[in-house]
Amino acid sequence: PENQIRIVERARSAGASAKFAGSGGAILGAYPDDATFERLCANLETIGCRVIRPMIAAPAV
Repeated sequence: PENQIRIVERARSAGASAKFAGSGGAILGAYPDDATFERLCANLETIGCRVIRPMIAAPAV
């Protein structure tokens, strides 16, 4: 799928790792620092994609 390839290429060009998630439109990725995350968001926003950053919380006690 051409659109999915473009998403991965844009993420990688920002300096992030990126891989298809297998869901038909989402990718998974990792980035080394906040500057890369900002580039990632900017690159993907230009093609109509949203980026989410999950926050992992400690278990409740």
